Amino acid sequence: FSYIYVSYVSDEYGMSDTEAGNLYAAYGFACTGFGLVFGFVIDRLGVRRSMLLGCTCSTLYRAICGLSSSRQLMWFATKTV
Repeated sequence: FSYIYVSYVSDEYGMSDTEAGNLYAAYGFACTGFGLVFGFVIDRLGVRRSMLLGCTCSTLYRAICGLSSSRQLMWFATKTV
């Protein structure tokens, strides 16, 4: 996924490989951070509701990534996935 993502972002948005790599790193840090934070949410909401919420949010933000036309929107969507 990382190679395809970085190649796509580089070609589509005219980013350098370093910028695209930083964007992918931001995605990795966001996933780690959300995992730590949402562990508590799962305890509160339960597994079923948490899965529904997570899948809905993930689908929404991945659609934003796929349909975005600017670097700023791509950064926002990548950090919130």
